[in-house]
Amino acid sequence: MQDKILHVTTGGGCELTWCSCFTATNFEALLFEYPHETSINILNKHVRRIEKRYPELIAFWSHPSEGDQNTEVPVVIVQDRKLLTDLRKKIGFEDD
Repeated sequence: MQDKILHVTTGGGCELTWCSCFTATNFEALLFEYPHETSINILNKHVRRIEKRYPELIAFWSHPSEGDQNTEVPVVIVQDRKLLTDLRKKIGFEDD
């Protein structure tokens, strides 16, 4: 990975358009950053919509209220599903 991340600050509502653009780029991840007051339920909603519309992508959320290793602001991270699966296999994170 070459640390190529497309970073979008949003209030919500344009994620599917950005995902469409992301699939046509060489970026390795798409990061949506939301306002601090964004709830986990809203992040989950965006993740489900993205994965339903774009099955070739995988989406994760991170929220500061979850503590530990989570982000300082609410985010959704989107990556190419095949690329992520291949990388996980290379490092032994997933079985073949």
